[in-house]
Amino acid sequence: MTTDQTTYLAELWQQITDERRRAHVKHAEHSMEGLDKWSGARLPVLVEEVGEVARALNDLALDSADGDLRSELVQVAAMAVAWIAALDDNPLEPELVPEPSPEEHRYFSNNTDGSSWLNAWCAVCHHDHGTHNDREEDPMCPIVARSMAGLRNEEWHERTGPPFHLPPDIVCDTFTPCHQPGCSGDPHAEARAVVIRRVMAADQ
Repeated sequence: MTTDQTTYLAELWQQITDERRRAHVKHAEHSMEGLDKWSGARLPVLVEEVGEVARALNDLALDSADGDLRSELVQVAAMAVAWIAALDDNPLEPELVPEPSPEEHRYFSNNTDGSSWLNAWCAVCHHDHGTHNDREEDPMCPIVARSMAGLRNEEWHERTGPPFHLPPDIVCDTFTPCHQPGCSGDPHAEARAVVIRRVMAADQ
């Protein structure tokens, strides 16, 4: 291997490591560095990054610009390396993994997790009626707004660890079925009751 190749590989490995660190700072315990090594929640994280590669390829086909293809591939590599490192019990060095602020919290490991939970809870909740009915004059539920800002909600309770569930096992204390015009209450009442019992049992 030439000096140029060695330098290139060292720089590429640093980019992958930097991306692992960036993802952990953003997602904390829901990142590839924070999840249990056998957690099924790791797969959606990796698949989401592969989906971003597909999007970048589509953009490339449409406008002939390289876009973010390389950076998206680095993110795929970072998530795959992080998973392999977890299986090998070889995590990032502690000084490379900063502790999140107590006020910061990531409830969802990726957009798939977040969208599936919002559809199961907020899309049928009285407090977020304006959002799920596209009524711009009605404010977004402040609890949802806090979560989107990466902040902890006292109203939400979550069960972490295996087995993995989609939507994620998160319960909102303020959930109220929506019966306003265009809504029909809670179509998932039985499934929601199962989730509530599971989360509450884990809290005890």
